[in-house]
Amino acid sequence: MQKFTKSSTDGKEVTSYRITVRLSEQQKQDFYAFAARTGVEKSDTEIFKRLLEGSKKYLVISPISKKQMEQWREFVAVGNNINQLAKSMNYLARSWESGDRRHLEILQDKLNKISNIIHDLSIISDDSQNH
Repeated sequence: MQKFTKSSTDGKEVTSYRITVRLSEQQKQDFYAFAARTGVEKSDTEIFKRLLEGSKKYLVISPISKKQMEQWREFVAVGNNINQLAKSMNYLARSWESGDRRHLEILQDKLNKISNIIHDLSIISDDSQNH
């Protein structure tokens, strides 16, 4: 490790260190794969600094792609729809238990919506596995 000291523009001393690291071929590939995942492609120094920052938390955070964010939003929307349908189904069940049969025609519509949501989830899941 080499130590370098220089004065900054405000007159304070700034110390930096140069470290030489030997990597196996696999470690080098892993190093650059990390760089590609995180979008840090400026220099080996920047990649190494990012790894050090992440290691402070024992976690290296990779940014979420636009496609992943879109899929997450779709899952959230589907989850909200399922919650609304569950509330409606619970209401219908209580109506049935109370002897009120007026809402039975709504039941088929709600079941169709649930079927469509399940179908949509399977498509989203297939898309995420194929990309």
